[in-house]
Amino acid sequence: MVARPAGGREVVGSNPAAPTMVKEKDLLRKVLILLLILLFSVIACGNDQNKIYEPIVSKDKIEFPFEKNKDGTMIIIFRNYDSESIKLSLLLISQNELVNNSQTKDFCEEVNLLRSGIMVEEWIPINFNYPIINEGAIINQNDNPNLISYNLPMGTYIVMLQDSESCNRDNYITFDITTNKAFED
Repeated sequence: MVARPAGGREVVGSNPAAPTMVKEKDLLRKVLILLLILLFSVIACGNDQNKIYEPIVSKDKIEFPFEKNKDGTMIIIFRNYDSESIKLSLLLISQNELVNNSQTKDFCEEVNLLRSGIMVEEWIPINFNYPIINEGAIINQNDNPNLISYNLPMGTYIVMLQDSESCNRDNYITFDITTNKAFED
């Protein structure tokens, strides 16, 4: 005799004590998916130790977050809260050695030459006359045009406003990268 529920139909596979392959396959599938998610998370998150800096740039001033950094591997998001784009330049002043007293030294003569279109022979441009878009014009912060990733060698660098009327320590900054860690394995 076969047990029939109300309605008279026979229920196939209704014996909870009977072993099924479906449960084992579901369990195996769940474990496999969990392992793949875990593996992807480890690879995606990785051991990436890049520091993100967000200097604020205005028409007359640069507020930079550091004067010295050990590692030249970094991400910089230039923030411009003015209504218009601002052009700036990043240049390498001295490669594989640091300029003594670079934080107090006056670089106005060289900065004014660059602003007038004359290159300083010893300086290497990295980003020259780069437009920093104002924050209001950036539609998607995940695709920010002011985000720049750097792997800088040891040396002294200058970041300067390109279109500033005068020259003072507010519209250019210098910083040092003290090691070549960005290029070591």
